[in-house]
Amino acid sequence: MIKKQLLSVALSTIALAASAQWTLSGGHVGDRQFTEKSSGVYELSLPGDTIYGRFLLKNGDNIRYGATNTYVCGGVAYTLASEGDSLMMASSIASPVLTLDTNAGTLTASGDVQPLYLFGNFKGNYYKIYKDVSPEAYYEGNGIYKATDVQMHGNDLTVCQIVSPPSLIGVASGDFIAPYRFSAVERTLKWDEPAAMEPCVRLAEKNFSLPEYFALIDVTINMVDVTFEATPVKLFNFDLEKFYAIGSNISNESATSRWTDTGCTTGLLMDRTEEDGVITFSLSNVAIRSTATADSEDPRGEIEFASNLGSWDEIYSGYCWGWNITTDTLTLNTNNVAAAVLRDTGKWTAPYSLPVGKYDISVTVREKAAMQFRAVQTSTSAVEAVKADEVDPNVPIEWYDLDGRRIAEPVKNGVFLRRQGQRTQKVWIFSRN
Repeated sequence: MIKKQLLSVALSTIALAASAQWTLSGGHVGDRQFTEKSSGVYELSLPGDTIYGRFLLKNGDNIRYGATNTYVCGGVAYTLASEGDSLMMASSIASPVLTLDTNAGTLTASGDVQPLYLFGNFKGNYYKIYKDVSPEAYYEGNGIYKATDVQMHGNDLTVCQIVSPPSLIGVASGDFIAPYRFSAVERTLKWDEPAAMEPCVRLAEKNFSLPEYFALIDVTINMVDVTFEATPVKLFNFDLEKFYAIGSNISNESATSRWTDTGCTTGLLMDRTEEDGVITFSLSNVAIRSTATADSEDPRGEIEFASNLGSWDEIYSGYCWGWNITTDTLTLNTNNVAAAVLRDTGKWTAPYSLPVGKYDISVTVREKAAMQFRAVQTSTSAVEAVKADEVDPNVPIEWYDLDGRRIAEPVKNGVFLRRQGQRTQKVWIFSRN
């Protein structure tokens, strides 16, 4: 819940002209004039607006007043300088009321202090900066923001302001611009030790890196000192028992997994083992199916991993691991092995694509490494689901070669695929001559 706080900003001992017309100036609000409420006291109310990012104060003589220290924080004295840089909000304030007291040399802003947001490798959110999924660090006063029980699914993260209008940081595309993202001065954090933050430089971003992966953490952001601190609640917080391989049309001896526009209700349950702190999910004889066996779906050989089955909302509410946004096509090395890093990207999860064939697959989870996916191709044949479906004898028979090409009824010796309804068989044809 967003907390209402007071922003008390103390002006320096520089002489402020009480008779001047004071103006708040910023690209997001334009020039807004204060109204004199009493001798030397001015007020500016912006109901329905949000103040964020950079701004400055100026008087009627166009003398600019800026900052000597870094970020304007709720309830923290802030010193101005006559020729300082622009002021910078620590986070946005909605519907602010700003009172400038030139007698006391203070600026006070009240309103709804908005949270800061974490951006990085989290459960259900791999580097997405969206209000509905990004972990929020709420303001607690004195320049301190806190986020609790943040579930990491990797080890990289950083801090962002989400400002209004959203297009300023490209929320629609998950993009961002400086100075609304903060990054690391030193790349690797130490637990419970504050590390300095600095504004991001576009195309030269540096993320914070935690000592462990999959940690459950609390985060403290101090926007007075401009530091970031992470505290582990549980170092290796990965207790998942059931993990399914799901795909556009994949199968093994017990099931066939097909996803649709509404979800995926059948998955291939993976075997789970744990030894020396390493968790491995594995599955043998997984068939990445071809055109010949691919019902009405586009047979792209796609595969990803999930803890839940059902509608896509139900799948995304659990763990959903794959790649980020778009399908990544994997190639096999000389040992017929494909390997990749898996990301839990929630509703943006995209699958990996593998060549047609049979595979032994595994997913490995370690405390100090990213989740790894490995697929070993054991056969290049187009293969059918071993568990046969009931067949309607009235459904026409279709024939395919082993490359998945549709053919007429076989006229020569060889091995062919015979499909009738949901059932596909590999058939050896021998002539009688």
